[in-house]
Amino acid sequence: MVQSMSVGIFIIPQTILEFKNSVLMKRIGATNIKPVFFVFSVMIVGMIFIVLSFLWTLLWAGILFGSTFGWKEIAAPNNFVAAIPFVILVFISTIALGLMLASIFKSITSFIAGSNVIFMPIAFLSGSFIPSELINSSDVLKYVTYINPFKYTMDWFLKAWSGQNFVFTPTYGIYLEISLALIGTYVSVAGWKLRWQA
Repeated sequence: MVQSMSVGIFIIPQTILEFKNSVLMKRIGATNIKPVFFVFSVMIVGMIFIVLSFLWTLLWAGILFGSTFGWKEIAAPNNFVAAIPFVILVFISTIALGLMLASIFKSITSFIAGSNVIFMPIAFLSGSFIPSELINSSDVLKYVTYINPFKYTMDWFLKAWSGQNFVFTPTYGIYLEISLALIGTYVSVAGWKLRWQA
């Protein structure tokens, strides 16, 4: 999932920043085409890339580890129907965060520095560098994971995907509220800061 998140955090905002800082933006402003359509097209293409990177990661995980652990354990979902809404929330959250980052940073250089500062802790706390079991079994790190904005959608997804007796509990209800509040915050900040679209 971290590869999918990187598309939303790096590629979508950088494309929008390049577009904002280009001469093309001024020329489009002289026509009756609204720049918001270009932003939506970037978001749609970004969503396609996010889905493809997710599927690509599953394919390679199955190829590399499927013969040892079995394809069913590595790449096949155990509770596919329950995992779908959660993975869609992860995708929407990454795109919304990317739009917010594109609205905050004015130059590509500052964006790259800022997005790396945001992405590296997210990647670490999501289990990219060490297994998530080690993170969750640590007395300190299991509480630090709550600063990861994707924890609130990823926990549901991983439970549903791995089939670990997924039951919607009040904790997941709170996670859902936090996830939707974060998405709302990202979209609100992006809409407020990206007024050049109108």
